[in-house]
Amino acid sequence: MPSQRLLLTGFGPGERSEANKQIRALGGKFINANEYRADCTHIVCKNPSRSEKFLSGCLEGKWILTPAYLRDSVQNGAWLPEEAYEWSDSTPHVGSPLPLPNLLNAPKRCRMRVKNRLKLFRDWRVLFLVDDPVRKKVYSKLIECGGGQVVKTVAITRQGVRFTGLVTHAFYDTTYEHLASDLKKSGVACYEPVFIGDCILKDNSVKKEEKQLVRVDSTLTGKKRPLRFSSNIIESSKRPKVLAKGQKTKVAIRGCGFFFYRMSVV
Repeated sequence: MPSQRLLLTGFGPGERSEANKQIRALGGKFINANEYRADCTHIVCKNPSRSEKFLSGCLEGKWILTPAYLRDSVQNGAWLPEEAYEWSDSTPHVGSPLPLPNLLNAPKRCRMRVKNRLKLFRDWRVLFLVDDPVRKKVYSKLIECGGGQVVKTVAITRQGVRFTGLVTHAFYDTTYEHLASDLKKSGVACYEPVFIGDCILKDNSVKKEEKQLVRVDSTLTGKKRPLRFSSNIIESSKRPKVLAKGQKTKVAIRGCGFFFYRMSVV
């Protein structure tokens, strides 16, 4: 398998055809795909954007390079070192400043996180309250590329949601804001899906989340312990409560008959 496997984003059909010839001439492989492919090693990006390819590539620590990387490598007759061509607000290949500087700095910042084995969404267990299957698929891919896991949703209605597995975060459409409100009361971090992109592009958003993943319960030992939630189905108006280490109980969330949590301290 060629060591250089390139995925393109932002290029027109004619440009992609020409790039295919150039990549093959250099001994690389051109990946002709409209969606992100995890088997790529490099992404040549014409214009950074909050696209699936760009964001997924950031999350998996791929080289995200300017078009000059391919052009100069062809002139050189061999692949050049990538560092000088990585998208950044300081690279000479960027030209005039772009309106979203966080887009330019994300590739290197995320690549270094992955290199240090600190994937962005590690330890996240995510529930999606999203109706559109296409959007949900893209959001799910981003979470998984970032090292998180997507909780399987059995059913969603306006009255409640059924799901399986542990939950630390939920992303919801505005139509499910009332469900998100109940989840928040239980300690699950809830956001609209745009927050996923914000975490990738804005490092402060992730640092805030990493702090929030560990919560303090003063009724226990006073030490910080992470809380995790698993689901089932029940109808009740009781408020959630936290038990001592190792104990488990059935807890339901007020106002939502389908929510049921088994909360334990780990």
